[in-house]
Amino acid sequence: MGNFIKFLMFIANVCYWAMGVTMLGITIWMSVDESGKATAVITKDAGMNVDVYWAAVYMMMAMGCLVILAGFAGCLGALKAPDSDRILNAYFGFVKFIILCEIVILILMGVYWDAFDPSIEQKMVFQVKNNYTTDGGTDSLTKAWDNMQKNWKCCGSEGYTNYNGSHYDRTHPGIVPLTCCKMDKNDYLDCQDLSDINLVNERGCYSKLKNVVDDNATLVIVITCVFVGLEIFGSISACLLIRRK
Repeated sequence: MGNFIKFLMFIANVCYWAMGVTMLGITIWMSVDESGKATAVITKDAGMNVDVYWAAVYMMMAMGCLVILAGFAGCLGALKAPDSDRILNAYFGFVKFIILCEIVILILMGVYWDAFDPSIEQKMVFQVKNNYTTDGGTDSLTKAWDNMQKNWKCCGSEGYTNYNGSHYDRTHPGIVPLTCCKMDKNDYLDCQDLSDINLVNERGCYSKLKNVVDDNATLVIVITCVFVGLEIFGSISACLLIRRK
């Protein structure tokens, strides 16, 4: 029975370690991804507190490192049991701290998600109408919109019609930004004059952004539940191994 418990704890912590490596990789990618940075620029200008978002990302990055250490300690504790009290106690310490981190991350992400309301969409419309300057513009907001429209295949906040009567429309009458056009491989299709509406990304970027946020919310909840399940299982296994000494 003792060897079976060791085996289960070892397998659980291998999975735990692998998830820690995956989380670390994902959060590193999130911290350098241009689309994520563009989203942060746009939502910050729309009045959202993006510091909360980045705090959650960096905290998840740190938690990924802790999970890797906890998974390693759990595997080592299982292999060395029953003569591994110190290792298993260290494992308990890691798990307790990780649970606290998970609670804080869920609170931070909850605060960020709750900030998405209809007013954000209207503020994004205002950005398109008044702040978008020209294709390939150098100011941060224009660059962010170009990045979002290109990578998410969307146009404007509610749709391409947001550019009607905008600052961009006054300086480029009757056309939409190049990044609103669909792409063929790495080249934009010729859609700026709207002569063929089928070549324009008609969907607005706000709905895309909202979908990404909702999907990430679900993903974080699922990952947290899996982590908690592995933590509970690992802790129970560790307790059983210590008691068998």
